[in-house]
Amino acid sequence: MKNITTLLLLSTVFLSSCSKSDKAEPIVQNKKDTTENMVPGLKIDKELKPLVWEFTSTGCPGCGSWGKPTFKAVLDQNMGDAIGLAVHIKYGDPMITSYSTEIGANRYGQFYTPQIWVNDSNGVVLNGGSINGMASVERLNKLIDFHKQNRSNILTDIQFVKNNNKVSFRYGIKGSTSEDSLYVSCFLIENDVVATQSSYANNPAKHPFVIREAAAGTYGQKTFLSADNDFISEFESEFKLKTTNGKYDLTVVVWEKVNNRYKSIGGYSVTL
Repeated sequence: MKNITTLLLLSTVFLSSCSKSDKAEPIVQNKKDTTENMVPGLKIDKELKPLVWEFTSTGCPGCGSWGKPTFKAVLDQNMGDAIGLAVHIKYGDPMITSYSTEIGANRYGQFYTPQIWVNDSNGVVLNGGSINGMASVERLNKLIDFHKQNRSNILTDIQFVKNNNKVSFRYGIKGSTSEDSLYVSCFLIENDVVATQSSYANNPAKHPFVIREAAAGTYGQKTFLSADNDFISEFESEFKLKTTNGKYDLTVVVWEKVNNRYKSIGGYSVTL
């Protein structure tokens, strides 16, 4: 891994011209579970972790030569401290979904690919019309460290039951703040999705953290937190899995809506 990281740090990559799920049930607030659902109750005691977003496409040469290896290397360096989500967009990429398209359009600034963001900040450093690989990896790690040291006071949890090609789950948040502009979503993430990647060294590539489905839409449902930390927003939903032997995660993302944009402020993930 050190050799891979060293190559990434020394690289300078020219930018290419790469310039439905079931709806979540209503909020359950300050209520004990009285259903016969087999999904365990929530603990809501997990801190939010920084989210590393890869904006990518299988048809983008720079995504294969720099973006994909860098995304993997940064997550490996911060294993357990950050959560990856791959946002596939553009050029007929087979992993494009309505959710990835919407998240891609939610960015600000330039819309080129590859891009790698940490929460709501783009970590890619440009020198003229090219990516400075060394400076970008340094900035990405600094952004992750910053969010690790300045965690939100919001806590979360996910509990699930998997049965063949279906997973039923609960997720929720709480926090000691009065806030009414927060949204909570839960994504079904698939790992090791096989697809050919332009300019990648090892094809066909195995793509990690691919967004497959979203409970209650891309940005989920609006919620509310109170300063006394007693107000809990809890949701229930289920996903149908494409294959019973796939590698899946459930990832909760907390967003803050500012004007017409959604800013991701952290997340939490469990492996099915």
